[in-house]
Amino acid sequence: MALRAFPVDSLPAEIRHKAIDRVKRAMLAAEEIGAAIDALLREHAKSDLIDPDPADADRAAQRSKQMKEIQAMYPGRWRAPRGRRGKRK
Repeated sequence: MALRAFPVDSLPAEIRHKAIDRVKRAMLAAEEIGAAIDALLREHAKSDLIDPDPADADRAAQRSKQMKEIQAMYPGRWRAPRGRRGKRK
């Protein structure tokens, strides 16, 4: 990567081609590594609350069952009604 800033034209002809090839290979490797890091970060940046997880359908079914059990223990409207608040002066 240090060769990127080096004036390749000042190198001898027999070395110039190898240096250019090495710079291209290093830049390609850097792009591949960057893409791999981005993919890894995107994979682990998923939210359980926002992003669906099709592989975890069992957990969703279990949660649904638990929520129904809670409602069976506390049937009806167990949340306080929300009224509109008047304008404050």
